[in-house]
Amino acid sequence: NEIPPELKTEVDRFFFQFLSMTCSDLDAADSKGEPIHQLLMAKKMQRLDKSPDFRPFKFRIQAFTNGFSEQALLARQGLSEDVIPMKKVRHYLWTNPYISRFNEDGNRAKSNGNRIWNIDAKKAPEGGWLFRPFRRKIAGSFPGVAYVGLKWQFRPRVWDPQASRSNLEVKFSSPSLAPWLAWNEDVLSGTPSSDTLSTEIVVEGWFMQEGKEVALSQKYFLFVAPLSRDDPSAYMGTRRPSLVGDRRGVSDPVLTRPLCRAIKAVLIEAHSVQAAPNPDPEQQIQLQTFLTRQEQVLTVTAHAINDALSAPSHAASEQPTNASDALARAGTDVVLWALHKVAADHSAVIQMATGIPAEYNSGVQEVTMHEVSSATKTAVAQAVEQTDTLTSPIDVMLTAETIIQRNTQPVTPCIPDPSQYPLAPDVVRHVPTSS
Repeated sequence: NEIPPELKTEVDRFFFQFLSMTCSDLDAADSKGEPIHQLLMAKKMQRLDKSPDFRPFKFRIQAFTNGFSEQALLARQGLSEDVIPMKKVRHYLWTNPYISRFNEDGNRAKSNGNRIWNIDAKKAPEGGWLFRPFRRKIAGSFPGVAYVGLKWQFRPRVWDPQASRSNLEVKFSSPSLAPWLAWNEDVLSGTPSSDTLSTEIVVEGWFMQEGKEVALSQKYFLFVAPLSRDDPSAYMGTRRPSLVGDRRGVSDPVLTRPLCRAIKAVLIEAHSVQAAPNPDPEQQIQLQTFLTRQEQVLTVTAHAINDALSAPSHAASEQPTNASDALARAGTDVVLWALHKVAADHSAVIQMATGIPAEYNSGVQEVTMHEVSSATKTAVAQAVEQTDTLTSPIDVMLTAETIIQRNTQPVTPCIPDPSQYPLAPDVVRHVPTSS
């Protein structure tokens, strides 16, 4: 079923031409008029258009296959089915590294009940599109933070974007581990103590395929943090007092502690799910996956903000230069909107009790860090629920920002100025810009 070697290079070129043409035309269809794109909601498409990172395109399988065969091979290049039979075209697409047919959970990719193929692409600076291959890898949602006194565990698996590996027998191990960590039945687990240090973990997976031994390796970094109310952001390391742009003039705790507390809350909730008596196995796996995805997004966002805080300040008008900068800005916006939402909710309560309009009762208000953290966590949880596992953390945070804006009372948002209003240990002061 392989494409003849003498035609493979040409077919590859036609494939990328067809991909570029299809990604540029959301109304692309095959000869029968069947749409190729499995379109997302309009608002989500707008968010994806703004993202500097690779974005997912979802293609309907039959229409994409027909379109590629008809438009790219036959109509444009004259390669009829006599030259390249349809079964070879299908095999070429099924095994193409730039197409993901299976999700990381090992199931066939679906959207709105339809089976689809995923493509990762981003707009090139000079025009056109850049495409990213999918590679077999060690997968599973790695919990990036281990809290002192709580059991931490990671159950890896092998993900193959072109095939289901659910029944693959894989042996996992690590060349070296911290003393508190150990493998047991291909689950890495342990409970850190108060003197445990953060550590790098290398996970290796070994399995047999077609009589050959295949080895995969993946590096992770595990942060160990105290389960302390007084210092929930201790693992974040050294930070500088401002983030890029003058609209980020907010003290470090306002930006990082809500995220860290949200991570802590998610991990405690996940621990409760693991310890639940007589759980429904399917429901437990779904909930654990949901919580792990939240923790993953919150953790990488916290680190992106930490990196931005450690970098030299930039002009407020400067656009994000990479995905980490974009994630830092998106994460900061979510935290600030969470602050505005809590303050607006307080004003709304005062209005209901006194009849004084919210815009006139929003004097300096005490907003607790717990309230901001809870609002941040809720928005991220809703965003994770509305997006799929292939959605990048940037797009999840942009979705969370949209959600929190939509749910915020119509009070003029404002940025707290910690230089004028010192923060209490667990209080964020909300200072309105207008009375």
